[in-house]
Amino acid sequence: MWFWILLSLALAGLTILLFFRQREEWGMRQVAEANARRMGRELDLAHKDLERMRTLFGSALNAFPRPVLVTDTSRVVLTANPAALKLLDLPREQVEGRLIARLLQHYDATNMLIDAMKTGEPRERVIQRDTTGELWHIGATPLRLGGALPGTSRADPDGTYLVVTIEDLTEIRRLETVRRDFVAHVSHELRTPLASVRLLAETARDAVERDPAAARGFADRIIGEVDHLRQMVSELLALAQAESGSASLQLEPTDMSGLVEVVMERMRPIATERGVTLLADLPEDVPDAQVDSRRMVQVLTNLVDNALKFTEEGGTVRVTTHVNAHDGAKPLLAISVSDTGIGIPQDELPRVFERFYKVDRSRARSASGPHAASQASGTGLGLAIAKHLVELHGGRIWAESRPGQGSTFTFTVPIASASASSGVSADGARVAS
Repeated sequence: MWFWILLSLALAGLTILLFFRQREEWGMRQVAEANARRMGRELDLAHKDLERMRTLFGSALNAFPRPVLVTDTSRVVLTANPAALKLLDLPREQVEGRLIARLLQHYDATNMLIDAMKTGEPRERVIQRDTTGELWHIGATPLRLGGALPGTSRADPDGTYLVVTIEDLTEIRRLETVRRDFVAHVSHELRTPLASVRLLAETARDAVERDPAAARGFADRIIGEVDHLRQMVSELLALAQAESGSASLQLEPTDMSGLVEVVMERMRPIATERGVTLLADLPEDVPDAQVDSRRMVQVLTNLVDNALKFTEEGGTVRVTTHVNAHDGAKPLLAISVSDTGIGIPQDELPRVFERFYKVDRSRARSASGPHAASQASGTGLGLAIAKHLVELHGGRIWAESRPGQGSTFTFTVPIASASASSGVSADGARVAS
C-alpha cells in the first residue's frame, strides 16, 4: 500500500515539474516571439526610413538645377540628374553605366577626377570642350558611404563614390564678351565725335576774330556732332529699355497704312536731299495691327533711314504691307522696307541686327553720288532697336539681300482682333490702351 502511495506522489511531482517546465518554455517562446516581432517592426521602420532617404535623395538630385553625376570608384556613372542629361544631350541609358571620361571628353577633366578619388579631397577645374567649344566649371567631391548609394540600387563595393557637378559657363562668357564689346564700341563711337568737337572748338576760337564766317561754319559742325552724340545717347537708352524689358507697350488697334504714311512724310525730305525716291505700296484692305503706334513709328523710321543710307542717288526705297499667314495659327501683318542699294553679303546677314554693326565702309564708299561718303554714318543701333521692339510685340524681323541687288527688311506684328480694347506691357501686365 505504501508503495502505491509513494508512486502516486512521485507521479504527481513529476507532472507538476513537467507543467512548470512547459510553462517556462512557453513563456520563453512568448518573449522570443515578442522580441522577434519588435525586431521585425524595427527593421521595417529602418527599411521605410531608408526608402524615404532614397526618395528624398533622388528627389533632391532631380530637382537640383545644376547638372550632377555620381560615379563609383572606377568612375563609372551610377546615376545622373535630369539637368545632367539635358546638358549632355543624351538619354539616361546612354549615360548611366558609362565611364564619365567618355562623357566629358576632356583629358584634364579626367585627370582631375582621378586625383580627387586618390586623395579623397574635392577638386574643381574650368575646361573648354574641344568638341563643342562649351566652357564648363567641373567640381568633383569624393563621398564615402557604408552601403548602397541612396536613390540607386547599384553600390560600389568599397562604399566610395564621386559626386561630379557641372556648371555651364558658355552663356556667361558670351555675355561677358558682349559686355566688353559693347563698352569698346561705345568708347570708340564717343571718342570720334568728342575729338571732332574739341578740334572744331579750338579752330573756331582761333577764327572767331579774323574769319567770323568760318567760325560760324565750325560752330554749325559742332552742333552737328553734338546732335550725333545726343542721338547716340537716346538710342542707347532706347536699346537698354528694350533689352531689359522695361519698355512698356500701349497696345491698341492701329491703322498701319496711316502710320506708314506718317513715317514717309517724315523721311521724304531726307530722301529728296539724297536723290532717292521714297514710295509706299499699300493695299486698301490692310487690317489694323495690335501695336504701340509710337514704337512702330520708331521701328519704321529706323528701317527707312537705314535703307536711305545705303541706297545710291537715283535709287528707290519702297515700303509694302501684306498679310503673312505662315508664322503660326494666327495670321500676322508683315511690313517690308526694300531698297535698291548696295546690298549685304550673305555671311553678314545674321549680324545686321547686332548692336553697333555697320556695313563694310569700303562697300559704302563704292556707292556713287555726292552722299556716298556719309551713307555708312550712324550709331549702328537702329536695327538692333528695331529688332527688340518688334520682338516685344510678339513679332519677328529678318533681312534678305544680295550684294548689288538691294536689301529687304521685313517684320511681322499681330493683327488686331475685333474685340481688342486693351494693351499689355512688355512684362505681361495689362495697361490701358
